[in-house]
Amino acid sequence: MKNFKLLEEKYLKNEQANALVFEHNKTLAKVFVMSNNDDNKVFGIGFRTPPKSSNGVCHIIEHSVLNGSKKYKTKEPFMDMVKGSLQTFLNAMTYPDKTIYPVASRNDKDFKNLTDLYLDAVFNPRVKTDEKIFRQEGWRYNLEDDKLTYKGVVYNEMRGAMSSMETQVYKNIYAELMPDTIYAYNSGGDPYIIPTLTYEQFLDYYNEFYHPSNSYIFLYGNLNYEEYLNYIDEEYLNNYEYRSVDSKLAFQPRFESPRYAVNYLNTAKEVKENESFVSYSTLMGDGANSKERILSSILTSALIDNESSSLRQKLLSSGILEVIFSTSQTNRESSFSLVAKNIDAKDRDKFVKIIEEELNEIIKNGIDKDLILSEINDYKFDIREKGNYSTKGIPYFINAFDSWLYDKSPIEAIDIEGDLKYIEENIEKGIFEKFIKENILENNHKSIVTHIPKAGLNEQKDRDMLNFLEKMKKDLTQTEKENLEKFREEMADFQNREDTPEEKATIPMLTKEDVDTKIPSIDREELKKDCYTILKHNLPTSGIDYIDLTFDIDHITKPEDILYANLLTAMLTMLDTKNYNYSDLNKEILLSTGGIKADINQFIVKETNEIKIKLIVSTKSFTENIEKATSALKEVLLNTKFDNHARLKEILLMIKAGSEMGLYQTAHVKMMNRAVSNHLEFFKYNEYINGIDFQLFIKNIVDKDIKEIASKLENIYNKVFSKNNLIVNIASTFENSNLLPSIEELANSFEEKTFTVSKFEFIPSKKSEGFATSADVNYASYGNKLNMEFDSKFVVLNNLVSTEFLYTEIRAKGGAYGAGMTTSQRNNFATYSYRDPNLQSTLEKYNEIPKFLEETQLTDEDLLPYIIGAVGKINPPMTENTKSSFDLSMYITGQTIEDIEEKIENALKADMETLKSTSTKLREILDTASLAVLGNKTVIEENKELFDEVIEL
Repeated sequence: MKNFKLLEEKYLKNEQANALVFEHNKTLAKVFVMSNNDDNKVFGIGFRTPPKSSNGVCHIIEHSVLNGSKKYKTKEPFMDMVKGSLQTFLNAMTYPDKTIYPVASRNDKDFKNLTDLYLDAVFNPRVKTDEKIFRQEGWRYNLEDDKLTYKGVVYNEMRGAMSSMETQVYKNIYAELMPDTIYAYNSGGDPYIIPTLTYEQFLDYYNEFYHPSNSYIFLYGNLNYEEYLNYIDEEYLNNYEYRSVDSKLAFQPRFESPRYAVNYLNTAKEVKENESFVSYSTLMGDGANSKERILSSILTSALIDNESSSLRQKLLSSGILEVIFSTSQTNRESSFSLVAKNIDAKDRDKFVKIIEEELNEIIKNGIDKDLILSEINDYKFDIREKGNYSTKGIPYFINAFDSWLYDKSPIEAIDIEGDLKYIEENIEKGIFEKFIKENILENNHKSIVTHIPKAGLNEQKDRDMLNFLEKMKKDLTQTEKENLEKFREEMADFQNREDTPEEKATIPMLTKEDVDTKIPSIDREELKKDCYTILKHNLPTSGIDYIDLTFDIDHITKPEDILYANLLTAMLTMLDTKNYNYSDLNKEILLSTGGIKADINQFIVKETNEIKIKLIVSTKSFTENIEKATSALKEVLLNTKFDNHARLKEILLMIKAGSEMGLYQTAHVKMMNRAVSNHLEFFKYNEYINGIDFQLFIKNIVDKDIKEIASKLENIYNKVFSKNNLIVNIASTFENSNLLPSIEELANSFEEKTFTVSKFEFIPSKKSEGFATSADVNYASYGNKLNMEFDSKFVVLNNLVSTEFLYTEIRAKGGAYGAGMTTSQRNNFATYSYRDPNLQSTLEKYNEIPKFLEETQLTDEDLLPYIIGAVGKINPPMTENTKSSFDLSMYITGQTIEDIEEKIENALKADMETLKSTSTKLREILDTASLAVLGNKTVIEENKELFDEVIEL
């Protein structure tokens, strides 16, 4: 380690890691190591990347560097590793001020391969000499059928990303709050500005910021970090000299007085006057100051997001808005931002007045200490669990930048327990009241923005864009037209060209012998009681006890009852109970637990294929608080009341807003489920709990008789929580823990209720549906019953079709952000596309899957990487909590660890002959499949002949 200087070393007790901060002597590259016993190792490299406009250059570089490099010569080494690696994380992300490239794997050989591939990608990318990569990933002119258009993966991704009104609001807030900084720009790229970026500007930006002197290197886990750093030095860093890179992130000059602004949002449908947004934001202090950052985060949650907040309650009961939420972004400076949704623009000043009057009351009377302590408790869980993330090194890498990027030690952002303790000790001394006064009320750097939805805003922009392109096409000389046509052909050749054997040989591959086919068992002790069962898991849970109460709901099978049961799970903990109003209950829950959540889950029994339906209520608690935690569970599950109709209406509006806000993030999943739901009972039931049916249900009942809704919820509530057939799943170290006696007392408090199991009525039928939205892109799926006996070779088939065929045709050539095919042991088949500018051509490619399988020249040797990648999906990493939950699933379904090991063995035996033999059956499946498309309203209407029904969302 002669070429690195150790700057800091500290043992982090909670993280059980030795943290070391280094600097490379020659280039001053920054290095952070967290050395511990975690076999799920992480490497990451990042660069400070301040955007100079909203042309998306940072984002396009992130995509482009992964398309071939000096050492790794295939077209897309990144995808080669996606399909042929045991990676547990493989991605790249563009933030407002940084771009990062993290990878993870439990396999030592695989981890070394991934690390080197990423290093060569960022320092020696082929895109520096091949403009076609930039044109594929960023944007290009496409002249086809005498029509000039834009194409490009990032271009279409950002058209999709900016479809959500909430995302538009978010971008507007920071543009208004920090107008003189890089944070005013859209680092991902504004789709209407992306086409202004030239290849020369792209290269200039890459050369300016992708240098070791501007780099941040991270290593985590059970690895020889000295060996890795010596390799990184010899192979990469030592090839560079130090260079001063001007990437410093400036502070926003302060406003002399609050600023007001009006912005317009794109939407597909006409909206009412009371469907606007208003945001109230202030810029606070140094984002690198961990105390201030934590204070800001706790305060934002306590004042805006916490159901016990007096400010939240005043706003929701004011009658001028329906929903409030916060926005947060880790920047050079921390901020406070509160957003009202479904408010009349003319009520902006009333909104501001309520906020400031209530904050003055809080300063005068003191902040609710229990409210603050409940938020601090949540922070403590995050310190212990790292968000319950199975690949813990990833959030450590990302969080380190909270201080590291702004020229402070990365350890400051990770080792925050001392800061949290300081804050907790100073609650009584008025630390929060002082913070509110100085950073919100008396802060002149304030931005109040009215965001007004405007139907067809992007349609007008698109018309202007098409007119511009049409005029441009008319003005083209014959030579320019020929050059564009030639470039289109060159792009097609580039995308269609197969990697040569020599190029493929540069990609490091694992062998079947590198795959560990054995899975560690999960210890389970089954404790049978009179009419319920306890599953006890002794696991190293870091002083946290985990509880899953699993109730039988096989008797709830009518569609309306299922919908109300799912609505109930969303409302539990948010209503009054016999002994608490909802506000005090919320504080009690968050002071004693890490939250209580409820979900409906389906399980397919291995031997009989019978579907078991369970409502699972889960919580977690520090061991010392377990009695309070089980008491809170008891209060929620036995004493909830449904007579506060005003509160019930508030929650309905929140759930409706949440489903609308999250629609585009999971639209491809919803479309797959929707299509398959016409053919399989499991997926039809899922429509009522996670699908479009539930979203439409919420949309339809918000204006219905609230008393009737309350009555139906109470009826379902009384049918769910029974001791009969209850399974209590627990995980703990059981050291100094009263978990077991507390659980037994809780279980025995439930009545023995017997219900008649009824059959869920389901009639399969083929159906095609279009869902019209304001999205500028589409999410298209075919879905059907698999009609073949599923085994783990189908996981290999999924990987092959998705990464070899659909990725190339729909993403690389078509410009969609993603595409794939999936089958599973639930006997389902589905295809999907994600942020897709096309529709008809995508459906054509789905229908060509059988032809691809019939005509592919891939050999069994070529199939090996697809097998390796598939095996990685069968055995993902798990936290101690997810091990417990996974074992609960195995208990209910009758699955065993040996079954999973057998799946791995079967996948390893996959061969091309077997996979190719599925083509005839897949053609039949596609011919009889249902279609579900969520997309742009105009596109849906233009293709209405595809659909039996079009529904506006």
